[in-house]
Amino acid sequence: MFNRYNPITAKSVLMPVPELIKEAMSLGHINMFPDSDGTLRWESLVIGYNGYLYPPITLQAAALYLGVPPDRVVLKATKGVYLGNRYMPTNKWGQTLIHYYGPEQTFKHISISDIIEGNVKPDELQGKVVLIGATAVGIYDLRVTPFSPAMPGVEKHASVISSILENNFIKCASPSINLILLLLSGGLLSLLIPRFKAAGALGITAIFLLIVLFSGYYLFVQKLFWINITYPSINILLIFISITAYNYAVEEKHARRIKAMFSSY
Repeated sequence: MFNRYNPITAKSVLMPVPELIKEAMSLGHINMFPDSDGTLRWESLVIGYNGYLYPPITLQAAALYLGVPPDRVVLKATKGVYLGNRYMPTNKWGQTLIHYYGPEQTFKHISISDIIEGNVKPDELQGKVVLIGATAVGIYDLRVTPFSPAMPGVEKHASVISSILENNFIKCASPSINLILLLLSGGLLSLLIPRFKAAGALGITAIFLLIVLFSGYYLFVQKLFWINITYPSINILLIFISITAYNYAVEEKHARRIKAMFSSY
């Protein structure tokens, strides 16, 4: 499948300092790719470089914590990534939707100086994944996310790692499911609106919109299932406007015809 959908590929690599490389149990990329509106929604679970595929630091950290060896981290091209028994769905380019747990400060922040000076009890860190990163505004590692206009990049890492450890991943509806939703909502509304007058048609349209919006919200919040509600919502509004305008034009034409008939007597 890589012949049709190549993973994101790097042209060069910026490595950590040799002292960190020497002590590291593994390495992973930290690249982030915002959408066109500047919002970071996707985590690249694989990046290609020089003929090899490299996982992100989030996947590497989760694998180390879970004790999953490298040979059990398997990429299923254009489908997902297996981490032992866990399966992370991806798009065709090896990206998975980030399950954000909330805005900044959702995960506990501890100053590195407090750890160095011994002001933090070992029990607070025992058995936990500890991420060291910058959170100050001036270091330019703040990201726009669906929950926050300025989330530290290290907290994005925390969200991804936590979703892997808890096996909670956002799943996207397939194009066929989105198409069925679009056709079903539009078809039913097209059959119902002509049966009502303007006020009733407006009420039916509002009910359809609420059903679509609530279904999308419920599935995303409760089931971590993302369906596209934008097109069905626009389709519902366009159907209402089109049928209402058509009915008005027909009634206006009928009224003029009746007026013309009576004016000839």
